[in-house]
Amino acid sequence: MTEHHPFHTNFTPEVDVPLDLVVRQHVAQARKLQAEAVVASMAGAWRGLSDGVRASAGWLLEQRRRAATHRALRACSERTLADIGIPREHIHLAARGVDLGDPIAVSEARLWQRLAASIRRTHERRREQLRIYRELGAYSDRDLEEIGLRRSDIPGIARTA
Repeated sequence: MTEHHPFHTNFTPEVDVPLDLVVRQHVAQARKLQAEAVVASMAGAWRGLSDGVRASAGWLLEQRRRAATHRALRACSERTLADIGIPREHIHLAARGVDLGDPIAVSEARLWQRLAASIRRTHERRREQLRIYRELGAYSDRDLEEIGLRRSDIPGIARTA
C-alpha cells in the first residue's frame, strides 16, 4: 500500500516505502548538509582567525624591529651617524625604512608627521574648549551674571578659547 505525502499530493514513492522512512531519509540528508555547512563555516572562521593572528604577529615583529633600530641609532655618536649618512633628526625615518637619499620620500614622511601633529593640536584644542564649556556651564545664572556673562555666551566663549 502506498502512502501519499500530506503536502505533496502528486508525490507517490516509486516503491512501496512507508512515508516515515522517506521522511527519515530527508531528515538524515538535511542533517548531513547542515553538518557540512557547519564544518565549512568553522574552517573559514579558523582561517580568518589564523590569518589575523599571523598579520598581527608580523606587525608586532616589525614594530619591535623599528624600535630596536631606533634605539641603536640614538645610541650612536654624531660622528658615527655622519659616517653612515643619517642626521640625528632623521633617525625615526631611518628606523621606519624611509630612504633618506630620496627627498620626496623624506618630504612625504614629514608630511604625515605634520598631519599627525595637526590632528593632535586640534584634539587638544577641542579638549580645552570642552573643559571651558563644562566649567562655565557649572556656574549658576547668578554667578555668570556677576562676571558679566549670560548662559547663551558660553558656547561662543568656549569656541574662541
